[in-house]
Order: sequence, then structure tokens, then C-alpha cells
Amino acid sequence: MRRTQQRTWNLSSIWRLDTGSATFWVKAVPTFFAHESRVLTLFADHGEPGMPRLVASRGGDMLLEHIPGEDAYGADRAQMEHMVLQLVDLQWRWAPRLDALRAVGVPDRGSDVLAATIPAVIRRHAHTMSGSPRAGLFQFVERLPERLARLNDCDLPVSLVHGDYHPGNWRGTGLELVMLDWGDCVIGHPLLDFPGLLDRAGPHAAAVREAWLNAWREKAPHADVEQAAELAMRLADARMAVVFQTFLDQIEPSEHIYHETDTGDFLTRVAEAELAAGDGA
Repeated sequence: MRRTQQRTWNLSSIWRLDTGSATFWVKAVPTFFAHESRVLTLFADHGEPGMPRLVASRGGDMLLEHIPGEDAYGADRAQMEHMVLQLVDLQWRWAPRLDALRAVGVPDRGSDVLAATIPAVIRRHAHTMSGSPRAGLFQFVERLPERLARLNDCDLPVSLVHGDYHPGNWRGTGLELVMLDWGDCVIGHPLLDFPGLLDRAGPHAAAVREAWLNAWREKAPHADVEQAAELAMRLADARMAVVFQTFLDQIEPSEHIYHETDTGDFLTRVAEAELAAGDGA
């Protein structure tokens, strides 16, 4: 058997195993991502298409079947639109199954949680900023409850959020793609995945955005999808600041050097966007 290390860092270790007759992948993740294997098992139990196939697992360690093809970092427009439709269909199917997701340990990151965690992270880091950026952060905190309430009023169902949604977390060939890397998944507003893919869509961003909104308009014609998308974009960097602060709070201190600026970088973007918007929403 040949073992080849593909990637190792503080959030995962990934190895390729070639037995001569078959190829498998080993993925090891920290405890705060350990629900990934249980989510994959849940997907398999429900016959969910386009998901990694779990061979065996123990805690945060997983043995996965090989997926032929390539990681889709260079996805074209057709592939990105396919990714959008697959995710929206998935989220629509799992919106009525939140109890099953909670039962396997998927964290809840709904509006009530964001309303507490975002201000808490901003308070921890506000002292590192001064002047206008700091004022922008406090303005964001002041407006956060109203924005979250408006997001809820848009009337899209709370569902499964992938949490790290971008083309590189798909693998395959053409439109035969598999959605990878479920360690970041949470329960929350479905459009929280919207900014991650859109930010990496490059020249396809407008088409991808329209495909995403149209997919939700078809599922939920009563919902204000446009408003929800705008609010999700405004919340995206603040949510990511919370995500990276959570990493920092749980990984070994010796590994902090790899993430020590991430939370502050996202909060700087929050402050800049808030100041640029002025009195806007």
C-alpha cells in the first residue's frame, strides 16, 4: 500500500491510500469538526446524491472512497450554476429535518446565536482598532439585531449551511460533481453560503447570483430572496470572524500563528463596509 500525504494543517490532515486495486482517502479532523462523519452517514441513510462515500470512521477520523476527477477550483459557469442548484435542492430537502441534523451534532448558528457571538467577538477585538474602523464596528453591532430580524422576515427556511462553500470543495468531472468538506456545516440561514461561492465566481458572478436567486424564488415564491441575499452579504465577514475566532479558541496555542490575523482581517472588512454604506442598510 502506498500512502501519500496531501495536506496537513491545524484543521485537517488528508492522505491518499493506493492499495494497488483501489484508492481511498483518509481525513482526520479536530473534535470541533468531528460531526462531519456523522453528517455523511446521515446523507447516506437518506440516499443523498453527490456526497462523499464514507467507508469507516472513528471520532474525527474518516476513510473515504476515491472520487475520480479533479477539484473544481477552476469551475466554469455551467459547473458553478450546477453547484448552486445542487446546494439549494439539498437545503430545501433538509429544512424539515433539523432535528436529525442536531441529533448528529451539527451546531446551531441561527440568528439568535449570531446575535450573541458576533458582538462578543467584536468586543474582544475592538481595542485593536481606533478611530473610524472602531466606530464602524460598533455601528455594525448597533444595527445587527435589526438586520437579523429583517433576514428572518425574508421567510426563507432555516436549513443546513455548508459553511465553507466554494468551487474547491467540489470534485469530479464536468457536471458529475461531489460536494466535499462538511466539517464546517451548521444549521442556519441558507443564504449564509451565498457569499463564499459568489466571491470566487469571478466573471461568472452575475450569472451565478441570478441562478441562486432564481432557484430560491422557485422553491419559496413568497420569500424576499433579493433582500435576503443583500443581508447575507452584509453579515458574511462578521460571521467568518466568529468562525476563525472559534478556531483560535480551540486549536493548540502553537498553531495560533497560522490564524492570528484572520479574525481581525474579517472585522476590518466589516468596519470598512459599514463605513462605506453610511446610513444605508
